[in-house]
This record gives sequence, C-alpha cells and structure tokens, in this order.
Amino acid sequence: LGFRRGFHVCQRPDGGVVPSIAEHVFWDWEVSYEEAVRKLTDAGFALWDILESSVRNGSLDSAIQDEKPARIPEFMARHPTIRRICFATGKQSAIMFYKHFKSWLSEGVFTLADNADTRAVFGALVQAGDSRNAVELCVMPSVSPACATMSYVQKRRGWEACFPSLRKKD
Repeated sequence: LGFRRGFHVCQRPDGGVVPSIAEHVFWDWEVSYEEAVRKLTDAGFALWDILESSVRNGSLDSAIQDEKPARIPEFMARHPTIRRICFATGKQSAIMFYKHFKSWLSEGVFTLADNADTRAVFGALVQAGDSRNAVELCVMPSVSPACATMSYVQKRRGWEACFPSLRKKD
C-alpha cells in the first residue's frame, strides 16, 4: 500500500488526497497506517499490493525491478464476494496489474468501470459492460501529489466512479 510510509488525508494545495474521501472513509483528517487499514477493512474493503516484492531505488515507479506479483487471483478465489478492484494510485498501478495479470484479464471474469482511464488501460482485453458475476475494474485518479494537474473537482468525479456513495445527495 502506498500509504505504509504514513497516511495523511488532508486537503493540500498541491492536489493530493481528495478531502471528501478522508471524511467518507476515515472520518478524520489524519490517521496512522494501522488505523487506516482497520477502518478500511471494517468498511468492507480488502487491501493488497499488486507486487508481493520488488526492488526499487528511489521513489519512481520506473525504478522498480525484480517484480514478483502478489497472488491476487488466488486471493480473489478465496473471497468470491469481491465485486470491484479499484486502483487507488492511478493508471500506473493499473498498468502494473495489466502487465502481470494479462492472461487472467482475458478470461472474461472482469468488466470495466465507465471512465476513460479504466478503458485506456484495460479496454484492449476487457470488454466494457455489465455482468452480475464479473469483477469491475476501476482506475481512479492518483492521490499522489505528482498528480497535481487535476483539480479537486476532477479527482472527486474520478473517485465517485468507483465509490458512488461519495456522490453528494441532492
């Protein structure tokens, strides 16, 4: 999980974490890693890394080497009630998932969320549409400060695609 080094869910001028997510999921602006995991799992979320292990010098994704994918297909088989996989760190994590699980993606067990980033990453292998038994893939805007080109409103709309409960009630 990208927030193992410290998870701060506060509004930042650099376009970081979407504040409404913090309020919705954590009910607080700053939580420890352990508290974030507890609150997310208590709310019905399963959390895992795409890579079980790797070597990386520095913080750039391009520096990742010796990748060993996590056993996500096996995890999903043990937890058949999972209906959605959200890539909360944006397109790069989805691309990594695609790279390591291409054959699984082509088996017809997935469907796509209705957003451009999800279609851009997975559209070549996974057909968009609804299926009661399919697991939905959803690529969300990255919470990284490096994704500062998106406004708060743009990030919120992207997150609402995966978390409809974030939508404001009229």
